[in-house]
Amino acid sequence: MAAGLSVASGAFISGLIWINERRMPLFVGISMLFSLVFLVIAMLVNETVFIKVHGSIVNGFFGIILLGGLVFDKPMMKLFFASQFQLDEYTWVQLSRKWGYFFIIMMLANELAWRMLDDAGWVFIKLAVFPTLTVLFMASLWPMTKRGMIMIDDVENSSV
Repeated sequence: MAAGLSVASGAFISGLIWINERRMPLFVGISMLFSLVFLVIAMLVNETVFIKVHGSIVNGFFGIILLGGLVFDKPMMKLFFASQFQLDEYTWVQLSRKWGYFFIIMMLANELAWRMLDDAGWVFIKLAVFPTLTVLFMASLWPMTKRGMIMIDDVENSSV
C-alpha cells in the first residue's frame, strides 16, 4: 500500500510540475518509471522484496550514470538539472561526483537495511533516516552550488 501511495504522490507532483512548467523533469520521470515497474512486479508476484530492492537499484542506477558520465567528461547532473540551475562546468562536475558517490552509498545502505532489519525497521530507515540524510546532504552542497551559479546578466554580457 505504501509503495502505491508513493507512486501516486509522485504522479501527482509530476502533474503539478507539468501544469506549471509544461515539462517533465528527466530525473523525476526516470524515478517514477522505476517505482511503477517495481510496484507492478511486486503486486504481480506478491513479493515485497521487489519493493525493498527498488531503492538499491534506483540509487545504483543513478550513481553509475553520474559517475560513469564523468569517465566520459560528461557531468550528468547538467543533463538532469540544467533547466533549473545555470552553473559553471566545474560545479556540474563536482555535483555529479558527489551525488554519484552519495547514490552508491545509499544503495549499499538500503541493501544492508532490508537484509539486516525486520520490515518495520526497514520502513523506518526508508521513510525517516534516508530522506533526512538526503536533505542534509543536499543542504551541505548548497554553498558550493550557489558559488557555481552563473548570473544570467553575466552570460548575456559575455556574448556581446
